Amino acid sequence: MAQTKLAPSEGFNAAPKVERPLVRRFELADFNRHLWLRDRIVKICPHMTAYAVDSFLRNQLYSPEFLFLFMPHAVGLAQVIRTTMFEPTPVIMERFVFAENPNNEEHIAEAADFYGEMVRWAGNQGATKIIVLQHSDVPMETVDKIFGKRVMEVRQLVADINPKRRPGLSKEDPSEQANVQERTA
Repeated sequence: MAQTKLAPSEGFNAAPKVERPLVRRFELADFNRHLWLRDRIVKICPHMTAYAVDSFLRNQLYSPEFLFLFMPHAVGLAQVIRTTMFEPTPVIMERFVFAENPNNEEHIAEAADFYGEMVRWAGNQGATKIIVLQHSDVPMETVDKIFGKRVMEVRQLVADINPKRRPGLSKEDPSEQANVQERTA
């Protein structure tokens, strides 16, 4: 629940100032408050069933490899990874940052607070980079402000080796279309 504070000079007749709740780790009981989360993940991972999503998320609750974050109207998940065996420094990868209602500014603001917690966690993990905006309801402009205009786009080439599809990426698979552009010759 949001806290209210009155400045000493405001007196008893002043309207209370409502502050956003603090970011905290997601707990098992929070699944009942965020029933919408499963449907959002199934949309970005259509190969997963609702049961598989529930199992996956429950397994990440207390894993030291994952940072699973809670706000009353937002949820975020980040993971510490090693991008290559030649890079000794870990990287934090945002898996998702969702607002319950992506059209509600207050919900978006709650979701944006997760990035500050990811920075803190990244420091504890020894990471110097965070891969952001993988599946996020927070606009790029907001994320850019949070990171002090240090968000950059990195190009990565991917080879499709599935012989059942035409050369290049499948137009039919929405999970591949989300953040990938076809390379044209």
